[in-house]
Amino acid sequence: MSDTPPADSGASGSGSSSNIIIAVAVAVVMLAAGFALAYFVLPGRLAEELAKKMPPADSGDSSSAAPGAAAPAGEAAKGGEAGKEGDKTAVPGAGFTLSDILVNVTGTGGSRFIKVSVYFQAPPAIQSELQGMRDQLKDIVSNTLAQKSLAELSDSGVRGRLRSELLATINPLLKNKGEVQNIYFPEFIIQ
Repeated sequence: MSDTPPADSGASGSGSSSNIIIAVAVAVVMLAAGFALAYFVLPGRLAEELAKKMPPADSGDSSSAAPGAAAPAGEAAKGGEAGKEGDKTAVPGAGFTLSDILVNVTGTGGSRFIKVSVYFQAPPAIQSELQGMRDQLKDIVSNTLAQKSLAELSDSGVRGRLRSELLATINPLLKNKGEVQNIYFPEFIIQ
């Protein structure tokens, strides 16, 4: 009788250690799967859901109340000279918006992206020309952003540098007399 119980206790000891190993292995696999889901799948899905819920700002109407309201306030903060410049070429706040431009950030292997909306403040004649150049403008903005690294895009002065770079690229392309006065970024999200 004494021979049987020691054999059972030895077998149950090795069984419990193998159960622990299996439980740890399952836990590690589940954590790895959760990490992969959160890192690779969710950001893309969240961006798609965000894009679906955001109202389209480029619905064909070239003037928009929200960016237009922000534009004169920005000019007023710069002082009296900005108001004088606005008087000679366009009604302050008149403009045109490109929305939901989504670009992968350079050097992140596609794991990070930037989503922007760009508001162009310009005279009415230039606005209609910009409407005709919509696809070309999206390409210019996308290419400009795609050349920037995460460190460059995270820098505090990036919007000013992007504004200058885009104005220097777009204004020479315009055929009508006049130019884009300013560029604003009502939406600038790095994910």
